[in-house]
Parts: sequence; structure tokens; C-alpha cells
Amino acid sequence: MKILGLGGSGHSFSACIIENGKIISAIEEERLNRIKHSLFTRDTSNIKRARNKAANYCLQSSGYHINEIDIITSNDIIDPRYTAKFHDKTIFFNHHLTHASSAYFTSPFKDAAILVVDGNGSYFGENNNKYETITLYTGKENKIHKLSSTYGTTDTNESFEFHPHNSIGGFYRAVTEGIGFHFLQDGKTMGLSSYGCEKYVKLFYKFYHLDKGYFLQSRSDLNRLKNFIKEELATTDQPLQTKADFAFAVQYHTEEILIKLACRLYEQTRSPNLCFSGGVALNSVANTRLLNETPFENIYIFPVSSDSGCSIGSALYLYYSKLGNIWEPAKTPFSPFLGKEYSKDDIQHAIKLFQDQISVNYTEDIDQITSRKLSEGNIVGWFQGRSEIGPRALGNRSILADPRQIKNRYKLNLLIKKREVFRPFAPAVMAEYQDQYFASNVHSPFMLNVFPIKKEKVNQLPAVSHVDKTARVQTVTKSIHPKFYNLLNSFYSITQIPVLLNTSFNTNGQPIIETPAEAIKSFLELNLDYLVIGKFIIKKRERRD
Repeated sequence: MKILGLGGSGHSFSACIIENGKIISAIEEERLNRIKHSLFTRDTSNIKRARNKAANYCLQSSGYHINEIDIITSNDIIDPRYTAKFHDKTIFFNHHLTHASSAYFTSPFKDAAILVVDGNGSYFGENNNKYETITLYTGKENKIHKLSSTYGTTDTNESFEFHPHNSIGGFYRAVTEGIGFHFLQDGKTMGLSSYGCEKYVKLFYKFYHLDKGYFLQSRSDLNRLKNFIKEELATTDQPLQTKADFAFAVQYHTEEILIKLACRLYEQTRSPNLCFSGGVALNSVANTRLLNETPFENIYIFPVSSDSGCSIGSALYLYYSKLGNIWEPAKTPFSPFLGKEYSKDDIQHAIKLFQDQISVNYTEDIDQITSRKLSEGNIVGWFQGRSEIGPRALGNRSILADPRQIKNRYKLNLLIKKREVFRPFAPAVMAEYQDQYFASNVHSPFMLNVFPIKKEKVNQLPAVSHVDKTARVQTVTKSIHPKFYNLLNSFYSITQIPVLLNTSFNTNGQPIIETPAEAIKSFLELNLDYLVIGKFIIKKRERRD
């Protein structure tokens, strides 16, 4: 059976193809329309932007025609313009259920507690005036059972300025936007929080309360919080520090709330396994505290926890739960490398488009040459194989640098990515050396956990050490990601450091690149030192005056 899954809500659209329960291909729409999160205003002038390119991409990369697809799935809050072409053929499922399914059916567990936390999900009640914000489930074999939900109520302003209440995601978002960031930029708040102090922590207890582990926040609570932030920022003589203190407070409270919520879920299920999804599951600092401070022995976080993951979730739910197919946990971990495989001819065609601006060498010794360039202080764009689905570049669409050189951090933030200096970079580490450098041996293959850097190693990794001496770690294994592992191993043989700085191949505010041509174009715009695509090494052509 072939299923086309469509994901998203009012943003973060995606598509996937699943054949007989196996994910064949998947991509986020932003990689194709080049609009971050596919976030645009809902008016007729943007109708072309709402066109579904991801479905055709997945069909083409899988070698199927739409007529060969047996059924189409999605979630029930997706923008109808995105599914318009397929609307009459599409089965829609509850939004939080598709989040839950994406995590559970890609997990290594045959039974698990499932936690879904985001801004808001499906609508209920008279006139659809209620929406889900937190849902607890349990999964066993091929079935998912709902335990309970927390709901908020709508206001009259349904737009991107709408702040859901009774929502952990809405709580965090209110602070994110209150301190000057934008919708879906909570990652910036998390990064800034490490620079803050406890100044507002006690005050924040006034803006919500917990009832037997459940988060409750009225709309008046949320409005008082937003007004308080506005008033404090209007009178402070240290605006950046005040913003950091607010970020610290909301990060602290989010972690505490999630821990209590997870403990409540454990009491109800007594399962040793937890699956976590929804946008809040991208908070890597909170994830690590869940790992360390709850009774769950094993925690799996789906790497596409945003609404993009609902394409995969809806398709897997249909195949296993609705159609009753037998589900067994995969013997190998979920692979997010689900994009198109670009051929040598595709790469050479892209090179030809820019041949007047670049010089190119082809080599079979790509790992040794690239690792040598990195060890010499060069910053390298790295394009290999199928693109990753999800917000993190995991070694196929990455910008790489030597983590030993602090200048690389500043060069990347200020000159290349042109983003805030407080934002950290992730270390990719060979799995067998992780516990020598970081205070955890728990694998973090999707950059969804933050671990302390061991005290004796901090000075070796200044470019990836955050202000609090932690790092958002990517664990790399040879079995799952052999190309990236081999590069790390080559770098290790030269430097005796089994770690590389790994950041997404994009500039600030842009989606991660997808195609070879986009890689070369971005390489030229970003002023990287080298670009590696497959076995081609590219540098800028020297000008002759």
C-alpha cells in the first residue's frame, strides 16, 4: 500500500510517501518554496506560495505517479489551500494524534507513554471555540489510546499574532515575542536564556498554576505576562540583560512544568518508555532534564516534532492503527535522511551553471582532503546524499568548522550566518568518544539534547561551548551515518579531536539548502572557504585584474 502524507498547520508544510509502513521519502515545503517555515500571510496575493510542491517532489523521488497512490492523509488543522489539490481524496486525523503517531511509530518501543505538547492543535466545541494544547496518550503495539487533553479557548483574532492560552507552547511564545523575536523563533529564546539570571523566576509563578501536574494559564494570566514584559523593557537601562532574564525565567518554568507533566503521565502508565512530540519537544535543554529527572528509563523524541512531522504521523497512523497492520519497532533507528538522492550528473549540471565563478576538483579522497582543510581553519559547506527532514542539519546539508578555534564561532555568527552572537553551535561527535567529551553517554543523534562539556575538554572545544559550558550534541554512528562518520574519523586522525562544529547550511532567516545549485549559490553568497558536494571540492575562482 502506498500512502501520501501531507503535514503542517498554518505553516511548516510537508509531504511524505509511505509504502507498506516504510517511509520512502519526505521533505518540508520550505526547502522547495524557500520561505522559512512556509510562513506567509493568508491572502490571495500569496496563493502561489501555498501550492504544494512537496507532494510532487516525493512522488518523483520515489518513482511514483499520483494515480499509484492508494490513499492520502493529513491532520485536521492544515491550511486547506495546501491540500486543495487532493482534498476530496484525503483522510484527516486529529492534529495531536498525528504528532503522537509520528513519535510512537518511529520509536524503538513496543509500548510507551506518549506526550504531545505544542502551541495548539485540533479545534473542538461549539463553533470550534476550543483547541487542544497538551495531550497524553499511551501506545501499545499498533494502537494509540488517548488519556487526557488540556484545552484553551479561541479569541476573535485568528492570525499569527494569536497567542493560545492554557498552552505551554503559547506561554513560551508570549515571552519569545515579548522580548523581540518572532513567531517560531523560540530557539533564540532558549539560546539567550543561558545568559540570564533568576530575577523573574519567582514572579513568573503569578502567571500560571499547576493542578495535579496539569498546566493551567488563563487568557488574563497570559495578558498580564505580556504587559509585565512590556513594562519592564520600557524602563530598563539594560535591555539585552532584561531580555535574557525573561528568557531564563520562561525556560526554567517550561522545564519544571514538563517534568511535572511527565511524572504525571508516568503515574498513569507506569511505562518505562516515553515518546515526546509537538513543537515544544524541540526544546533540547528541557529534553535533557526530562531524561535526568523523571522516572522514565528511555525517552525518544521524534526529530520532526514540529507540524512538518504530521505528514509522517498521519500516514503511519492510517497504516498501522486504522488499517490494523502489524507494527514492530524498527531494528535500526529512524533515519531523517529522506530527501532526493542527487546524481553525479545533477551535481555537474549545477557546477556548469556557476562555472565562471568557481574552480572544481574531483577526488576519491574526499574525507582526507576535507578534514585537512577543516583542521587548517577553513569553513566548509558539506552537501552529501539525501537531505534531512527536520530543523537540524545532521551532516548532509551542513556547514562545518574546527571546534578548537574560537574564531570560527564569531566568524560563523557575524560574517557568514549573520545572526545574534549569543546563539550557540552544535558539536557532532563520534559515538564511541561521546562520554569522553560530554557528561552523558546517552546518544543524541538528532541534536535534541544538551549536555555539559566535561571540564577538562572545554578548552578543546571553544567554538561549540555555550556560555554555560554546555552543548547541543549530535551523536554520529557509523551504522546510521557512514559518510559523516568517516569525515569525523578522518578529522580525528589529523587532530585527535573526534568532534566537528556542525551548523545548518543556510543564512539567517532562510531554509536549509536542498539542491546542488542552491548549495553553490549559497556557498558564493556566504563566503565559505570551500564547498564539498559528493566528491567534488569547490572554491571561488580567483579574480584576474
